[in-house]
Amino acid sequence: YPLPLGANNYWDDGYYFSYRNNGDWSLEKIVDGSYTFIWGDSASPYIKPYDWNKITIKRESSLIKIWINQHYMGAFSDTTFTFGYVGFGMHKENNIKDPLLVDWARLEYTYEEPYAIP
Repeated sequence: YPLPLGANNYWDDGYYFSYRNNGDWSLEKIVDGSYTFIWGDSASPYIKPYDWNKITIKRESSLIKIWINQHYMGAFSDTTFTFGYVGFGMHKENNIKDPLLVDWARLEYTYEEPYAIP
């Protein structure tokens, strides 16, 4: 149960990877309901707009590593949160019918990198 939820129906604390159908992405941190932008906030040539995309995130000690469609985006170091829930969801800016489609999701504990790091 991902409670408590903040005023915007987000968890009060955590890291958020955001993806938009136009190809933009970002990583944010929320502490006590307040957002802090961390990284991204731009279009990636590796995102397939309005298509299926595979997002891989690995938390390794203080590092948050991100791959988009098997392309390494880089790593960010932060130790604000060291444990907690893992989940995904959808936020919409308008009321147009637009479902969240997830083909599959997997959480695993491993020491190996999921893909090569250049």
